[in-house]
Amino acid sequence: MMNLRNCLLGFAAAGLLAAGVSAIADDATTAPSMPMPRMSHSRIPAPFNMIPDLSDDQKSKIKDIHSEILEEEKQLHQKEHDEIAGVLTDDQKKELDDVESKAALEKKEADESRRAKSEEEKAEDLKQKLEGGAATQPSAGQ
Repeated sequence: MMNLRNCLLGFAAAGLLAAGVSAIADDATTAPSMPMPRMSHSRIPAPFNMIPDLSDDQKSKIKDIHSEILEEEKQLHQKEHDEIAGVLTDDQKKELDDVESKAALEKKEADESRRAKSEEEKAEDLKQKLEGGAATQPSAGQ
């Protein structure tokens, strides 16, 4: 009778621990999957970010200049792409679209794979920490 009770308590404790680990692992894997906003337009570029005594006004102006130049670069790259594509035949343009679509898909898949691997590693680390913490605590029967 006592042995059955201890066995049931052990199973209940194991179930609760598994549910806790699962819930925490789910939280750890779902929270980081939200896309992070790109902050490249709001930072001070190197080597200017190494100057410790920039005033807030200087920081703001540097960020504005940097953001403006990045936007101009983006527009220049788009202009280059459009002008080069204008030289291509219709069949070549279709090929280019296929190549660009394939590259975008591969990049997306690689990003998702990298993100999933990172989330799995975080969940495994968390699981190991929880199991390590549970192993060091004395059981209720002792």
